[in-house]
This record gives sequence, C-alpha cells and structure tokens, in this order.
Amino acid sequence: MSDRHAPPTPIAAQPLTGNEIVAPGGSVQDANATLVRAAEQALADNDLERAIHLAGEAIDAHEGDAGLRGRMCAVQAVAHFWLGAYGAAWRRAFVALQHLPRGSVGWYAAKGHMAMALGQVGRSADVLSLADDLASAAPVAVDWDAQVIALARTTVVLIRAGSIDRATTLFGGVEREGRDPTAVVARAWVNVALAEFARHRGDPVANLAHTEAAVAGFASAGDLRNACLQRANVGNAYALLGAYDLAENRVREALTVAASMRLGGFVESARSSWALALAHTGRFVEAVAALEQVIATCAQSRYVRHEARARVTLSWVRSMQGDHMASADAATRALAADPSSPHIRALALVLVARSLLPDRDRRRALDASAEAMDLMVAMGGIDGVEGLIRLTHAEALDAAGRAHEARAALAEARTRLLHHAAGIRDERWRRSYLEHVPEHARIVELARAWSVAS
Repeated sequence: MSDRHAPPTPIAAQPLTGNEIVAPGGSVQDANATLVRAAEQALADNDLERAIHLAGEAIDAHEGDAGLRGRMCAVQAVAHFWLGAYGAAWRRAFVALQHLPRGSVGWYAAKGHMAMALGQVGRSADVLSLADDLASAAPVAVDWDAQVIALARTTVVLIRAGSIDRATTLFGGVEREGRDPTAVVARAWVNVALAEFARHRGDPVANLAHTEAAVAGFASAGDLRNACLQRANVGNAYALLGAYDLAENRVREALTVAASMRLGGFVESARSSWALALAHTGRFVEAVAALEQVIATCAQSRYVRHEARARVTLSWVRSMQGDHMASADAATRALAADPSSPHIRALALVLVARSLLPDRDRRRALDASAEAMDLMVAMGGIDGVEGLIRLTHAEALDAAGRAHEARAALAEARTRLLHHAAGIRDERWRRSYLEHVPEHARIVELARAWSVAS
C-alpha cells in the first residue's frame, strides 16, 4: 500500500549510535564503577533480572551514595517495567526520583517509566499529578531530548487514560518549544505520541505512518525493546485498516521476539492483539485459547490493564462468534478488572449492549450503548471502536422503537465514517477500511437499508 496519503509527515529517523540514557550523567567513583556499569550494561543487553540484581548489589555496597542509589533505582525501574512487574517499576522509579537532581536525564527517565507503570496498573490520578510535575520541571531541564522522551511517554499514558485535553497540553510543550529533538530515540518517541493522537482521532493511516517511523527510529538507536513494541503496534494499525492478515502476521512476529526477550506484560498485551486479529480471520478456536491463557497469566501476575484488555477482547471475539452470553460475561469481568479505564469501560459496555440486542432486552441494551456513547464523546473519540459504538447505539435505539433517533444516530455514524475514510487517499486502503472492518461495512449496509443519507 502507498503511504503518500499520511498527514502529517512523520519525523524521519536519523542515524545515532547508542540509546536513551537511563540514568543521570556525572561521575561515578572508581570503587562503584564496576557494579554500576555492569548493571547498566545488563539493562542494555536485555538481561533484566541480572540488571536488577547488580543494581541492588551496587546500592547495598554504597548505601551512603545518594546519586548512585538514584541511578541504580532507575535501572531497576526500567528492568521491572519490561519484565511486567509494574508495581515494582513505579515504586523503584519513585525512590529514584528522591535521589536524582530535578530536571536531570535520569530524573526524566524515571518520571517517564513511572508514568507508564502507573498507567498499566490503572492509577490515572497519579499520572495526572506526575504530568503536572513534569510540566513545571521544564525550566530546570538540562537535556531537551530526555525531557521530550518523558513528555511523550506521559502523553501516551494520558491519551489511553482518556485525559485527552491534558495530553494535548502536555505535549504542546514540545511543539511550543519549536525545535526538534536531536537524538533518534527521542524523535522516535515523538512519533509514538503522534501515532497515539492519530489513532485517537480516527486517522488510521497517520497512525500507521508514525508507528512505522517509530520502529525505524528505535531500531536505528538500538532500542530493541521499544522497536519490538512498536512493531506490534504496526500490526494493530493494520487491523484498524481492516488488513487483518497483515495484522496477524506483524503482531505474531513481534510476539515471537518479545517472548524470546522475556518482556513480561508486553508479551500478554501482544498476544491479545494477535488473538483479535486471528478472530477477524475466522480462527476463533485459536483466538479464544490464546485469550484464556493471557487472562490466566495476567491474573496471576496482577497485570491489571492487560487482564482487562484481554477480557474485553475475549468479549469481542465471543460476540463475533454469536455467543452473546459468553460475550456479556467476559465484558462484565473486564469492567471489574479495571474500572478506571474509560476506553475499556466503553468497549465493554457496547459489547454488553450487543449481547442484549438479540434477546430484545431493549432498555438495558440502550442504557449500556448510551453510556458508551457518552464516554466516547467525553473523551473526544475512542481509538479503533468508534464505528462499533455508534453502530450499536443506533441499533439499540431502533430496537427500543425510537426509529427517528436511530436513523439520526446512524446518519451521524455514516458521516463520521466517511469523513475518516476521506482522509485515506490510497484507494486500496480506503476500500479496505470501509469494506473489511465489519462494523464499518455494517454501517454502510444498514444506512442503505434504512434509506439514511449523510
């Protein structure tokens, strides 16, 4: 497919040797240098458990060295995050922040990882507070690239938590500065944030283009973990465009690499994406088996956000199979697993509504779909599921006998769908988006059947 349609143009990756600096600069006493460097090298080599162990040894050996403690706690926070131990990750990042100079490279690295870990355990209020602190720290920043990375990481978490206005304000600090970051890894993180904004506003082609640029940037910088994560997101971007075979292939490739690197929670997240792509290609038995394994692993490891996502994905797959009772049960369990995520709540509610429609439980279906609509409007959109939410609400209104409102809702759904499709300049992608995404095809079909015009 052509990418000549992608507004805005992604920031291109530039060659750079090395990777993000995880801990602050500055000298380390010779007596401490061996353990410190070994811990940081283990982190760079993705030997995560060894990095945690060596950093702990360095801390124990030199308890009075506050700078070293902050530096090693930052290493531990990053390692715990990639292992999927999100509680340990944000707690070690919190300790690191007590010992690192405000505005230093290490301070920003700890802030960014703390935001991502807090997001994974559903502590949205803490992320909002962290974002405020990041914004106020700008005047004392000593490294623009480090600041950009932390702002981009926190922006992504805010978008996923439904705090779009706050995300826009925070990331606006990068844009207002009027200068691009110099490090490839920082530019890659800018593309990650731009991809997330594009996904949220319903621009799947820009989402794909920015994500591919992020992959190139991370790979060029030698950041294999984030390159792997963004490769999975390339698969997710293909799914938004209805290219489910491509999506399944890309996510499976990323999943294989992530499993070999033992990337904890990310493996489970990627497996959920892979299962949904499998279901869209008709491989329901494999999809359900994969999701049940993800749910069991996440429940045992207390990966709150990943468990909720797997449960709501299972609900979606069961709905596609026509098993409405199982779909409703999985959606209800998703709501219980992570009640703080508006995205998960909206999708779970709309799947509950869909499960009720065949039995003509009109009032409950309408109430659930209306709440999902309200959440979506409050968030300014919900990535990847706007069509499903609008379609379900129109169908629920119709089932409740409110035909005029149903047709108005469907007309709005069709208008929004065609507006998003119009931004896809490549005809093949546009056709795939309209015809291969089931809810999009259903909106067009139902609008024709109801004689609804935009």
